[in-house]
Amino acid sequence: MTTTVVSLTEPSVTKLHLSFSAINDAARCGKMYQLKRVLALPEAPGYAPLAGRAVHSATEAYDRMLYAEQGR
Repeated sequence: MTTTVVSLTEPSVTKLHLSFSAINDAARCGKMYQLKRVLALPEAPGYAPLAGRAVHSATEAYDRMLYAEQGR
């Protein structure tokens, strides 16, 4: 019987690629580097995409309302 141990804290890729932003992340905060680069956890979306979706949804609803009023 063979037992395989999987580590959740060690990178699974043996080839290491360090970009400037990866080095900057590590220098700023080691935990951020681990979560973002090693464990590859997704980041929460920023304000701009959320606000953009809200504006587009609101203008679409407004356009549909105007179209429905013109169709009467």
